[in-house]
Amino acid sequence: MKKIKNILLIGPQGSGKDTQSEMLARKRKVPFIVMGDLFRREIEKKSRLGNLLANLMNKGILVSDKITFAILKNRLRKNDALKGFILNGFPRNLKQAKMLGKLVKIDLVIELWISDKESLRRLAGRRFCPGCSATYHLFYKKPKEKNICDKCGHSLITRKDDKIPVIKKRLGIYHRQTEPIFRYYKKNSRYLKTNGEQPIKRVFLDIGREIKNLAK
Repeated sequence: MKKIKNILLIGPQGSGKDTQSEMLARKRKVPFIVMGDLFRREIEKKSRLGNLLANLMNKGILVSDKITFAILKNRLRKNDALKGFILNGFPRNLKQAKMLGKLVKIDLVIELWISDKESLRRLAGRRFCPGCSATYHLFYKKPKEKNICDKCGHSLITRKDDKIPVIKKRLGIYHRQTEPIFRYYKKNSRYLKTNGEQPIKRVFLDIGREIKNLAK
């Protein structure tokens, strides 16, 4: 049997990476790792790296690969990650993929595919309550009263990141910078492409079935 421990899950905005990563991690009893979460935790700890991160982010400066990988390396050394992990949405470009390969062996890469049209539909439909932080969706989780929060009665808003011009810009970056990673991983790791436009449970079942087949 081919052991699958370390899994990388990548897809465009709105593909369901967070949901599938969390479900897969729970089933496999391993942590799922998101770089944004690691950054926030490091800042909260007020460590040397955390203070440096806070300073960079407050100035709107991108975090360097050197700092990013230092933080990721520290996380992967923890006991719960030694038996495996789900890495969510990282690396984002070919340079980072090659750096990651020197740090740890990735046993399986899962691409969650959705079309740009579906990504726009999913993200542009999201709504947020600035009063109590509740979230809604125009198609999947509608408020009882249009554009009004069920919980606190505040008017709902569309976050800046969920506005169509911003989504299109982010998708453009994904196609240019992240998609070349797939060609790299097809040569250097086991690779699985899954249709992310299906219902959540169907996507999860497909991933589980394919992992079983690959491990035979």
